[in-house]
Amino acid sequence: MASETNTEREQKNLCQRVGSEYVPAHPHLKIGLAIESLDRSPIYGVRHKPEGDTTGWYIWAGPMSEDPAFFKPVHTTHLESLCPRAQKYLGLAPGYKFIIDRAGYEDVWYEPSHASA
Repeated sequence: MASETNTEREQKNLCQRVGSEYVPAHPHLKIGLAIESLDRSPIYGVRHKPEGDTTGWYIWAGPMSEDPAFFKPVHTTHLESLCPRAQKYLGLAPGYKFIIDRAGYEDVWYEPSHASA
């Protein structure tokens, strides 16, 4: 068995801190990432139930757009270079949301309506 990475350890610690089950976002799966928005703040994330080849994660910054092209499918492994500050939240279970900003603000909470959506 491969040893645990620093990122996995950080994700598990966060899950324990907020009371979430640890649900890994495997590197071969995809997230919905609003790449063009990532120069803004704050950064938002919401995890829905994983389906097919997705983790269930949607991550964006600033105001969310209704444009169907707002989110791009990106393999989880690319988050390290595109939005590294969001990586530690990827182990949160479906139904969890987060907001983070550049000044260190963080809020993590659970919304049951997103757990099965």
